[in-house]
Amino acid sequence: MRVNNFFLSNYGVSKSSLLCTFNKLGLNNRLILIELKKRKLENISKSLNKMKLIGKKLEKKVENYIHFYKKIKNYTGLRHKINLPCRGQRTKTNAKTNKTETRKKINQYISEQQERIKGHGELIKKS
Repeated sequence: MRVNNFFLSNYGVSKSSLLCTFNKLGLNNRLILIELKKRKLENISKSLNKMKLIGKKLEKKVENYIHFYKKIKNYTGLRHKINLPCRGQRTKTNAKTNKTETRKKINQYISEQQERIKGHGELIKKS
C-alpha cells in the first residue's frame, strides 16, 4: 500500500495538502508504506496536523457550524433541519427521497403546532 492512499483515507486530507507535506519533508510521494520507518510516519502525521484540522476534530467543527446555523435559523441551517440540499442544488427533479421525508416532517411539525395552539386556546377559555 502506498503512503498516499494510507493518509488519504483520513477525513480532511486532500492530495494537494499531502503532496505539500511530502515536499516540505523531502519525501517521494510514491513511497510504499512498508519502506517507511515509524519516525517518518510520525513526522508526516505531525506536519499534517499542524497544517490543518483532520479527522474527528474537523468533523466536530463542521457539526458545530451546522448546529450554529440551525440555532440562528439561517437559510442554510433551515435547509439542514428539513433535510434538503443547502448549496444551491435543484430540487424540482432531484432529491426526491429527501423531499418526501421532508414533507412528512413538515406535516408532523404543523400538526404539532396546531395541537399546541388548540391546547393553549382551551386554557385561556377555562381561566
